[in-house]
Amino acid sequence: MSKIRFLQLLFIFYLLGSCTQETWNVEQENVLRQGVLTRGVGPMEDAMEGLKGTTLGKKLIESLSIPVKFEYDQSMKPGTMGYVGRGVIRYNGLSDPFGPLLFHELFHVYQMKEIAVASRNHEVEAYMAQYLLVMSIEGAEEKDFYAVSTKFVDYIRKLAKYTTWSVMDTKGSIKFQRLYEKALVELRKHHLYGTNTNYTEEPGPYSFQNLYNFLSIK
Repeated sequence: MSKIRFLQLLFIFYLLGSCTQETWNVEQENVLRQGVLTRGVGPMEDAMEGLKGTTLGKKLIESLSIPVKFEYDQSMKPGTMGYVGRGVIRYNGLSDPFGPLLFHELFHVYQMKEIAVASRNHEVEAYMAQYLLVMSIEGAEEKDFYAVSTKFVDYIRKLAKYTTWSVMDTKGSIKFQRLYEKALVELRKHHLYGTNTNYTEEPGPYSFQNLYNFLSIK
């Protein structure tokens, strides 16, 4: 898939999704290994190539400390994917333009390395990274990003203003802490990340430690 085609699909596809439900114990199918992919094997290869054509996507892929594997999982909801640990990203769906959602899951690999943890803190940070990717593409508009809820999107947009702040500064900012907490509240109410799921969260003060480290990579 060409970079132009990828970007066209990106703007057609509203980011309606969220991280998929964590499907930890399912049979694996069609394992594709990053770096050993055969030309034309499927959509994930196309999505990876499309991400490499963006500044943030290329940086993220090159910054991963462990190899990534893709496993097709037909038990998952179509059009979803999720990081399950050990570099494995499971997905279902063969036709949707996966770029932003794949970036989200790759950021989880960057965050957590080998062991995947169901953390609402990780989700807030990964959605922030996803938002930055979408808005970094030429011609992008605010409406091109959607995740979780309208309120959640508003909080992510406001939190994005702090991506140039240091970790210490954000931890000391009352306004940042309140916005972050409001984002967590929206996740707690969501069926994928709510209090009746296996998702947990760390107490404040909050920051975007992994995101700051990633953005500082030259």
